[in-house]
Amino acid sequence: MCGMLSARRHVRQICSTHLRPISPHRRFAVNPVIRLRAALMVVCCAFPLRAQSAFVSTRNGDTLIVERYARTASRLDGEVTMKGGPRQVYSSPIDANGRLSALTLSIHSPGAAPDAPPMMTGEVHITGDSAVASLVQGTGTPNVQRFKSVAMAQPMLNSSFGAVEAMIASLRRGKQSADSVPVFLATGGITPMATFTGLLTDSVNVVVSGQQFWFVTDKDGRIQRGGIPAQGVLVTRVDGIGASKLGSRPDYSVAAGAPYTAEQITVPTTMGHTLGGTFTRP
Repeated sequence: MCGMLSARRHVRQICSTHLRPISPHRRFAVNPVIRLRAALMVVCCAFPLRAQSAFVSTRNGDTLIVERYARTASRLDGEVTMKGGPRQVYSSPIDANGRLSALTLSIHSPGAAPDAPPMMTGEVHITGDSAVASLVQGTGTPNVQRFKSVAMAQPMLNSSFGAVEAMIASLRRGKQSADSVPVFLATGGITPMATFTGLLTDSVNVVVSGQQFWFVTDKDGRIQRGGIPAQGVLVTRVDGIGASKLGSRPDYSVAAGAPYTAEQITVPTTMGHTLGGTFTRP
């Protein structure tokens, strides 16, 4: 979310061990290997995602990020695909107060098939005033990192407007026009305050680490459109079957035993553009 950071930077920073880790003398009572494996089983079973909605972030007509997601009263599941970057699949349980209580991640290589194994998996839990992250590169062993955070912080992907929408819906229960909540950002491992104003109207403004966002919402807190003024980014909502197809590529590969072959071709135009397609022949 904050700064529209690239997915490559996200992968690099979430693995960093230079983010002021909490003293190793503090004990963590839950076995991270058991917790991580259980969480990853949930993620694997939840996807491919049957998205209810999607957010498309554009600048000057160029698509930067597509986030497909499905939210219920008890969980938020989604995937974020950045232009030229990996696909980030996430899942967050929602507690009885509407808070995002944990974050499970599965990061897939750019252009990888939907059923390809992830290049990284991980999970973030807020325990007291600490954020505990369990990360696994490929099929390696979990690397547990602890970061200084704030009690009751809500972990989220920086570029997830689905998470922001869940927070708006939750904060509206308080019937206050403005409120603030701590959020643990997966990119950077920091816990800034997210300040929300206009909660009792259809125009909600959010500020995180000095970055301002604006959103137009419906009565249930669902974001209809929004933007990041400093970056010229516009956010558009897509619902229904269109959301499920956003960010996915049609598969034109030849089925086994098919009586034809397929060839990828490019066609240059006189205006300097290049068209691409699939040519099939008997």
